[in-house]
Amino acid sequence: MCANGLLSGLDKHLSLPKGFYSAMHILIVLGSMALARIRRPEGLRHLPPGELGKVVGLDRVPEVSTLRDKIAVLAEQGSPREWMLDLSRQWMCGVPTCSN
Repeated sequence: MCANGLLSGLDKHLSLPKGFYSAMHILIVLGSMALARIRRPEGLRHLPPGELGKVVGLDRVPEVSTLRDKIAVLAEQGSPREWMLDLSRQWMCGVPTCSN
């Protein structure tokens, strides 16, 4: 995920209020869910929270309601569209530090 630049520009475009889960943790959880083919946050209910938490670097992954709340905050307070556009530009250039 890091090699593909998923976390690049994170501080610039997406942020969460101070708390246990940062925007980076939420994106890593969502990326890990995608790799594990977990389509919706409700799919986390079928996994032990500590197991996926080890992948993320935390004691446990957020509960479904917490994850949904954090996603909503990222969408409302951040600028996900600009983040997506920056990632798209980087991917189209083929290098994470592409300059236009």
